[in-house]
Amino acid sequence: MKAFWSIFAKEIITFLRNWGLVIVLLYSFTIDVYIAGQGFEVKPRNVSIGYVDYSQGVISKKILNHLHSPEFKPPVEFESQEELSKAIFDKEIMVGLVFEPDFENPFTKWKTQLMFYWILQLQHRLL
Repeated sequence: MKAFWSIFAKEIITFLRNWGLVIVLLYSFTIDVYIAGQGFEVKPRNVSIGYVDYSQGVISKKILNHLHSPEFKPPVEFESQEELSKAIFDKEIMVGLVFEPDFENPFTKWKTQLMFYWILQLQHRLL
């Protein structure tokens, strides 16, 4: 173990004596990363969205209503998935959403089960 530390210390001293290498290392791992990070904005802006809504339900409309400016452009409706895929391929839109005909079934089923549970709990407490 003593040999490891002596070789390690020798390498660190050699590294610190070479100012050019120290400057390149500091620049590439700190200053350059900071400069690149300042140039990028992580928040999306003006994302174009297309959708196909086979369900024509309330939940899909609510989801689409939450996609608003400045992050998203107004959603564009397509008649079929083929048209949507073509628009994505042609780079007319960035994101495509497809709401299947049975999109709302799990939500309404869960809501019905929850309401039934509440009714049972209420009846149990009243008895």
